[in-house]
Amino acid sequence: MGQQKLVLPLEDGEPLIRRVMETASGAHFSARIVVVSSDDESVREVTRHPLWQQVLNLNAKEGMSTSLRAGVTAAEATGADAVVILLGDQPGVTVHHVQAVVEGYQRDRALIVQASYQGEPSHPILFDRALFGELMQVTGDEGGRSVVWAHPADRRLVALLDDTPVDLDTPAAYEAWLAEHRPVDDV
Repeated sequence: MGQQKLVLPLEDGEPLIRRVMETASGAHFSARIVVVSSDDESVREVTRHPLWQQVLNLNAKEGMSTSLRAGVTAAEATGADAVVILLGDQPGVTVHHVQAVVEGYQRDRALIVQASYQGEPSHPILFDRALFGELMQVTGDEGGRSVVWAHPADRRLVALLDDTPVDLDTPAAYEAWLAEHRPVDDV
């Protein structure tokens, strides 16, 4: 993106990461944890919130696995039964998507419960506490993919009728999001 995408303003001026945090705030979680790079003051500032535990990732340059491990460590310390992973650059994930995954877990108690859009697995994804140890072993620039692959029989997909939420990874994706979600009065 050429700049810190997580603080880019969305169509209503809200920083991208705050939209994702608001989505998670609407779900029924016992704890809310946001993992941020320790060397990014702009993200640390916009993610400060009284209902959220901000966890600093001191090793962010080593890849996304360090954020995963930091979040899982914090969740484990709260006594959480499971973690739901949301990506900071997917503002299209809704409370409905998150709740569908949580309800799928409550219903099936599968070790992994993942949203699926038109048959394609995506986020959000939930991992049961039994997998926290394996998540802590993930290294490099990877999330929990290797843990998912190691447990195909333990994964349940929750079919959602929406399109797959986009990752705002490029300037073109960001501009397309703004154009699509611009308030009618601005057209």
